[in-house]
Amino acid sequence: MNVNIKWHFKAYHYKKKILNSWKKKSEYGGGIYSFYIVHIISYLNFFFGRMLKIKNKKEVKNNLNEIFAVNLSLIYSKNVSINIDFNSNSNLNVHKIEVFSKKRIFKLEKKSFDYVKNFKISIFNEYRKLLKKINYNQKYLASDSRVVPVKNLIDNLILKKKPTSKISDAFIISKDLQKIISTRR
Repeated sequence: MNVNIKWHFKAYHYKKKILNSWKKKSEYGGGIYSFYIVHIISYLNFFFGRMLKIKNKKEVKNNLNEIFAVNLSLIYSKNVSINIDFNSNSNLNVHKIEVFSKKRIFKLEKKSFDYVKNFKISIFNEYRKLLKKINYNQKYLASDSRVVPVKNLIDNLILKKKPTSKISDAFIISKDLQKIISTRR
């Protein structure tokens, strides 16, 4: 199985030409790895288990020596190869995930500038003939996507309910992210 992830957009600090933004600095929790790629690693680990190997890594830097794009080729198991094409300073606005299995191709892509509400899921056969298309329109505000999970976590802790993810999950994801960051290719 092959998974291709393409996420291109123009980050706010690049749009507004903010030179001294914390979002660019890894020591403050910013930078493309800590601010963006960590989320991709999180959902990949959720769906495919732990990353086994970093096959290839290519970083792209601007004239200020800031990394704004990265291409990664990762191995998650002997049957799962993942390619990530990420660019936070792009003039394109693309966010899609394609999963290629032997008999089906699944494609999830955003339909608008809103990363939260509007996605399209397409299912193709192995010959790229469209089998099914689903439009997904979420009925909550974009701000809810950040507030609701945090509120739920706090509510669960107050009510002494088991959280949906464990602290150990975050530790594992951070270790995998550090492997990617420290890889020189």
